[in-house]
Amino acid sequence: MKLTNETEELISSTSKKQSQFTIQASTKAFSILSDKLYSNKILAVIREYVANAFDAHLEADNKIMAPQVIIPSEVHPVFSIRDYGVGLSDEDVESLFCTYFASNKTHTNDFIGGFGLGCKAAFSYADTFSVTSWFNGTKTQYTMVMLEGQPTCLTGTKKQTDEPNGLMISVPVTDDYSTWCQTIAEVFKYYPKWFISKDIDSLILRTLREYPKNTLLKSEAPCSGILYGYSYIPSPRNIPINISQSLIYITKT
Repeated sequence: MKLTNETEELISSTSKKQSQFTIQASTKAFSILSDKLYSNKILAVIREYVANAFDAHLEADNKIMAPQVIIPSEVHPVFSIRDYGVGLSDEDVESLFCTYFASNKTHTNDFIGGFGLGCKAAFSYADTFSVTSWFNGTKTQYTMVMLEGQPTCLTGTKKQTDEPNGLMISVPVTDDYSTWCQTIAEVFKYYPKWFISKDIDSLILRTLREYPKNTLLKSEAPCSGILYGYSYIPSPRNIPINISQSLIYITKT
């Protein structure tokens, strides 16, 4: 989404010396941006990667294939989502996925993302997760791991493939499988039908039946944008987005 920056007239003293603030790439900074940013970490992981998958499908103009989602369980303790968007090259992974605040979505309001933080959300829940990219005939696997407080990308195997472009995020799940299932259903139910597979549709119906008073996602009333600090950002989607600790729905257009 497009981000707006309000400017104000600066009245300064006669001093000619100016010192710009900077951000030190330290373990403390990475901890705040990766771990402390989200109060509900399960919700953050699901919400951010589902939103990224949705944006990827829009970018690829693919409203035919729904993303594949693996629902975590004791038998297979992994949350995974594989989209059929554009995929990422090695350069994209380094410049976007591995760079905090870097985003290629700030030129339009068609996309949900734009802050350059969501794709790192898995670090709020786990110390490692995997990324698989299908990009123009090449399948590449990456391991994202926190090494002594430093987020690190390890590039793994590459091989030729005839599978369609896209990206898969896989996050190991340690427990609380019921919460994961409920939250997956809650997040997906706000997306259009073309984006929801039969398995997810069944999960949504089952969750609504078993947990009719689910309060994982709550809002007083719909609005036409999200509040970020003191800035109001309009958005065309009716997708729930969590910035800081407030979750507000966005109306349809």
